[in-house]
Amino acid sequence: MRRATILLRNNEMVLEDPEFVQKFYSSGIGSLERNILKLAPFEVLYLVYTNKACVLDNNGRIIPFDELVRRFQKKDSDVWIKFMVYYDLRRRGLIVMKGYTSGLELRVAESKAEKDRPKIMVFGLVEGRKVKFSDIRLMVDRSTSLGKNIVLAIVDKEGNITYYTISFSRSHIRRSK
Repeated sequence: MRRATILLRNNEMVLEDPEFVQKFYSSGIGSLERNILKLAPFEVLYLVYTNKACVLDNNGRIIPFDELVRRFQKKDSDVWIKFMVYYDLRRRGLIVMKGYTSGLELRVAESKAEKDRPKIMVFGLVEGRKVKFSDIRLMVDRSTSLGKNIVLAIVDKEGNITYYTISFSRSHIRRSK
C-alpha cells in the first residue's frame, strides 16, 4: 500500500498529492486550502502511526514517529493527549475533526453525512490535572451555543480514556419580593 507523503513547509504540515488530499479530507482529516491539505500535529501523528503517511523534513529525510512527537511537544505539551483521544475516536469509527480552539477540543460526527455539521464536541481532560469549574462552564456554554452535545474524554496516567456525556439544565429561581 502506497503511503501519503507529508511535507514540512513554513512550520506547517502539508499534503499535496491530490489522491490523498481528497481521500483524507473526505474522511474529516485536515483543512483544505487551494488543493493543499493542512494538517494539525495530532492528525499527522495519527496518519504516521497508522502507516497511512510518512513525514519528510526539508532535506527529504523521513522523520520517525517518536521524533515527530518530541518536535510537536515542544510547541504543544498536550499533543500526545490530543493524539490519543483522536486515535481512540477514529478507531471507534467516528469522523473526528479539529475543534474551534487550539485546546483539547475535537468535533465529532457519527457518519459522513454529518461531517459538515458534527453534533458532538469532545473536550479532553487529563486525570489529576486541576480544571476550574469556570473552564468547564465555558466548554458547556460554547457547545450549547453551537447546538452540540458535550463529551468529556478523561485520559488517565495509563493512557486509558473514559468518556462522559455532559448535560446541562438551567434552573430558574424566583426571587421573593
